[in-house]
Amino acid sequence: MRGRIATVVAATSWLLVAGWMAGRLLSDQWGWSQWLAWMPTLILAALLLPATGVQIAAGRRIGAALLAVVTLLLAGWFMLIENRPFGGIEPRGDLRLVAWTMSHSKERAAQHALALLYRHLIDARSKA
Repeated sequence: MRGRIATVVAATSWLLVAGWMAGRLLSDQWGWSQWLAWMPTLILAALLLPATGVQIAAGRRIGAALLAVVTLLLAGWFMLIENRPFGGIEPRGDLRLVAWTMSHSKERAAQHALALLYRHLIDARSKA
């Protein structure tokens, strides 16, 4: 019974890791891959910790070692690539963000939003 649980936990863990990797490779190009790209790295690493414990309890040393290595790699990815704590980013002035998500039909709203964004851009340039 313990071996069967360990197998299910291992399979689920590897499917989650494969999904995370697919999300990083495919990004949010398609609707189905968008959800994979949004998988939080830190939560995946946190889920792999108890999965590693289950493998240890079942006496599966190789499976536990592989999951432990992947957990460490995910933690490293989170710390060094996603969050870049050692990036040396220095503030260089004002930060302005403009976002536009017009993924579904909004013909009248799109024209209004575009005019509003354009007016905002002109106002920002004239104040600078």
